[in-house]
Amino acid sequence: MKRVIIAALAGILLVSTYSCSRDSMSDLNTNPDLVITATPEWLLSPIINGIVKDSRNDVIEKYEVYGRWMQYVSTVGNVSSIYYSANWKLGDKGTSPSTNYYKLYSEGRDIEVLLEAIKVMSPEDQAKRQYLASVARVLKVYLAWKSSDVCGDIPYTEANRARFGGTMTPKYDSQKELYKLLDATLKEQAAVLSSTLTGQVSAAEGDFLLGYVQNANGGAVVVPDAATWASRWAKFANTLRLKIALRYQKRDAANFTAVLNDVAGKIISSASEEAVYISNKDFTNANEDDINRIQTNHVAAKSFVDYMLATNDPRLKVLVIPNMYGPENLQTSLAYGSQGWTISSLKDSLAKLYAAGKVKEPTSPNQYFVGYTSNPFRREVNSPYYNKNYTQGYVEYAMGSKTVKVDTISRLETSIWFKGGLGGVTDDSWRCIVPVISYADVCFMCAEITERGLGSIGGKSAKAWYEEGVQSSMDFYKKTASNSGMMKQ
Repeated sequence: MKRVIIAALAGILLVSTYSCSRDSMSDLNTNPDLVITATPEWLLSPIINGIVKDSRNDVIEKYEVYGRWMQYVSTVGNVSSIYYSANWKLGDKGTSPSTNYYKLYSEGRDIEVLLEAIKVMSPEDQAKRQYLASVARVLKVYLAWKSSDVCGDIPYTEANRARFGGTMTPKYDSQKELYKLLDATLKEQAAVLSSTLTGQVSAAEGDFLLGYVQNANGGAVVVPDAATWASRWAKFANTLRLKIALRYQKRDAANFTAVLNDVAGKIISSASEEAVYISNKDFTNANEDDINRIQTNHVAAKSFVDYMLATNDPRLKVLVIPNMYGPENLQTSLAYGSQGWTISSLKDSLAKLYAAGKVKEPTSPNQYFVGYTSNPFRREVNSPYYNKNYTQGYVEYAMGSKTVKVDTISRLETSIWFKGGLGGVTDDSWRCIVPVISYADVCFMCAEITERGLGSIGGKSAKAWYEEGVQSSMDFYKKTASNSGMMKQ
């Protein structure tokens, strides 16, 4: 028995010694500069940054998936692929809705961390962060809506909770039930954000969307107080409610009418209230390969260019680069295979081609904008629908020992998304403005509601809403052009 007692005491001493030693080693191996814990309001900045800031692949998807789907963008060459098949739909293999889907499970995970950080605080500290918790929940709804709108049923109610005692295999929530839940959540959070709460901790300074506001043209930074910050998010939540209800109106007309009446006078009502993200110079973290990939593989679609020409839309010069048929456009030719030439020598060569009648000189600046068909069957020589006028490429002209390659199709303006894109600036003054919910969005939504006879909103006609939306869009692209260095166009 004596030996058993001694052994037991030795075991206890060994465990105690090991514990002390382990704790000491843990202290020694912990970086003193590492932030182990953070107050919840510090966590909002990376969440918003992650939601809005596009990675390299996200930006390319804008061209290769969504741009082609909307026929803003056309891919060069003979393309008979899944993108153009009769049965193709957004989300099929070969497209990738990952931009929206996976952000719900990356930034959405971080939102759960923020909410949990508030939950473990004292009741007093929790009470001071009611606005912050509501903003986080609104952002969570925004991510879920974007994901479900493309993908349908998604994991939501049980998602992102594994580290906090939840399941590793969350259930899929049906889109029908999810839309009701999202609406109820937004209504509840908008009520909190609209209420007068004292002593609230503001995270406005770290909010790159609706809090930390800088004039797009380099004006002073304005950080609103907690109440003003919360009221801006309340309008965002109410506007998002209306967008979701309108999206689902044909399935649930009664809910749409109820939402419309509930948010009347409480939505985003001016450009000063819109949710836009003004990037820093490293917005896309793009490299030269990305820019070349987009500029080489993708051009402006014919339907897009023709429509903007027909309506005399001034945004055309911001969104589309003129082709090379005008001498003033030859700055683009250096990027497209005219080797060994300077702009001056190209101008002289093009003038000689005009004089010799080898190139027809455009009589109107609009002839510099030529789109490329999105229909692959008009490009394939063996197709009965082939039309040589829709084939894209260079027209090559021999000039002594050199060759002038004149691009016949208009390229897409890339400096909106990439610093150093064609037509833009290459220095650190470059900025990108990304709309999340713009005032133009709101105007066009209200125009649709009024035109379809779904209700009256703001006391304006559909025509008035539409024209206000167009003007707001013009103003937005003017700011975009200014910040990306395209005002010269």
